Amino acid sequence: MTSKQRVYAGFDPTADSLHIGNLLVILALLHCREAGHTPIILLGGFTSFLGDPSGRTDKRAGLSAEASAANLIRIQQSIETIFDNHSKIFWKSGEKEPLPDVVFVDNNKWMKNVKFSRLLQIFELLKMKNLLKSSFVRERIDKRGSHPLNLMEFLYQACQAYDWLHLYDKYQCKIQIGGSDQLANIMVGHDLIRDARGDSTCTGLTTPLLLGPYGEKLGKSMGNSVWLCSDRTSCFDFYQYFLRKKDSEVENLLKLLTLIPVHDITKIMEKHWEKPEALTAQKMLAESLTLLVHGEHGLSLARASTAILYQQQATALLDLSPSELESLFSGSVLRLTLDPGTTVMQAAMMARCFKSERECEEIILAGGFHINQHPVREPHMVLVPDAHILPTGYSLFRVGKKQFTLVAWNSFSSHQVHS
Repeated sequence: MTSKQRVYAGFDPTADSLHIGNLLVILALLHCREAGHTPIILLGGFTSFLGDPSGRTDKRAGLSAEASAANLIRIQQSIETIFDNHSKIFWKSGEKEPLPDVVFVDNNKWMKNVKFSRLLQIFELLKMKNLLKSSFVRERIDKRGSHPLNLMEFLYQACQAYDWLHLYDKYQCKIQIGGSDQLANIMVGHDLIRDARGDSTCTGLTTPLLLGPYGEKLGKSMGNSVWLCSDRTSCFDFYQYFLRKKDSEVENLLKLLTLIPVHDITKIMEKHWEKPEALTAQKMLAESLTLLVHGEHGLSLARASTAILYQQQATALLDLSPSELESLFSGSVLRLTLDPGTTVMQAAMMARCFKSERECEEIILAGGFHINQHPVREPHMVLVPDAHILPTGYSLFRVGKKQFTLVAWNSFSSHQVHS
């Protein structure tokens, strides 16, 4: 591409967050943006009601207008955050040309007003043989056990093609990017622009699908999503997901999911193989992606959480807010009232850390019980707010190496826990 182009990718708001499977397309848009091309983010406020049949053997669950609108807002905010992080953290604006602004559009703005007679004119240009090229469409039509394909789902391809035609007319957008499962849909749009406008120079680019350890597609419909919104997947869990990638996977993921030049990735892998247990490549992957999706604060939070859970660093607890602590230990949070004179053993029993007082006393005496990552060996020691309770009003109890309970203390009669 010798001239600056407009490049678009579409995201339907069928959930309230994108997931890591969407990152490949977003990274492709970022690469285009770095080359000076303008990214257009199409949010499918209209097509979310139809349901893309690609990659599915059943019909998508219905989505209300209110849910779609709420999801659309969250998804746009998430994508805006990624593009902002890219601009501020990964792109040195003082040394290079300013990046093009990102354009956001909602196809509901034009599709809701399209007259049926106009759609019939478009449908006349679409060839049935092209609409049936999609393996997902054929499977839903032919395969027994699949949910029968209805006309609304079948026409999803036509609506996606019309979206591209609209963007072509308004923005001269000649390039569409999508996952490899979108190839048939992209081809329908390419052919529509060729037949309706006489332009055969439009181009579709596809990215590979991000697959799980058994070759399964990652995504919300598969129930194995790692979400991009931190209230769905915490910054810590997001970071850890990539930190745990196998040595055999990490080089390819660095090439697919980061903006690191290939020659630098080669050097990273050379250093990685000198000492694989140091996880050099995995750390680079996890840090780069966490920075891109969650920013510097998100990476700091992920690192602090890792230090708390896996390196037993007590001081890292001071860096977390109440909401961040509860997010990190979700499912293991108890709210208790601390009365004056409460002992370590009584607190541990209140928090259900042990099955019996005998077990509790034995493990505490043996050094197997920690409060805020400090060992406590005196079962009858009275809890002291300044010593055993964080300024945020929480205490982290740990039994052994991995059994954590976060206690949120209510205020008590003679003191206030919260400072």
